[in-house]
Amino acid sequence: MSQVIQINSEKGRRYQTPDGVFPSVTTILSATKSERDKKALDDWRNKVGPEEADRISKQSTTDGTLMHSCFEGLSAFDHRMLSLRDAYELIDKDETGANKERIKGFVNQWHEHIREKLGATYFLEEYGWNPKHGYAGAIDHIGEFEGIPSVVDWKNSTKAKKDEWIHDYKLQGAAYIGMCYRCPVFAEVPPVKQFVCVVFNDETSEPQIFRYVLQDILRTYWPQWEARVKLWHSKNKV
Repeated sequence: MSQVIQINSEKGRRYQTPDGVFPSVTTILSATKSERDKKALDDWRNKVGPEEADRISKQSTTDGTLMHSCFEGLSAFDHRMLSLRDAYELIDKDETGANKERIKGFVNQWHEHIREKLGATYFLEEYGWNPKHGYAGAIDHIGEFEGIPSVVDWKNSTKAKKDEWIHDYKLQGAAYIGMCYRCPVFAEVPPVKQFVCVVFNDETSEPQIFRYVLQDILRTYWPQWEARVKLWHSKNKV
């Protein structure tokens, strides 16, 4: 693991890196949402009620943490390596309040539909940062996806997604690819050529796979991400 320390506070998540203290990718995205996205979130909270909204959000985070732990172990070729049986045992022993049957279902989907698409693995759940643009984060998976060096991000959702609904996921991918090309931790990694966002949800029997090639990332999503970073830094002091 890189020499990075995570710092959590009411102002969001930051990372202490060898090049300074930088805000996390998710903190920047959350703080710089468009008025339209803010209104949509407020409308949803008003519809379900604040307590239920908080419960749903907390459950999603709890489930996501356990899901990521399983995928990290299933993808690993070191001391973290898990067999499918090990993953089930990890889920059964979990005491965080995660929905165990739900996560087992996602693990089964990963094993059936994703495992064969993964090739060489370079990094798993690795911290990185972009010293030029001033942000940091943890990347779920860097490795080959169907033979192409990729940044892979795992998501869980109650609903199936449409491409037009996951704009910030694309910006997150742009941010991570920017880290891969700027952070010294990833200096020896083959240049990544695509961002793959895999969404495990409660409505489809297979995970949804959204792919964005490097050319599209650089042309469309990187400039948008760069603007969000500049906006955050213009309003905040680390």
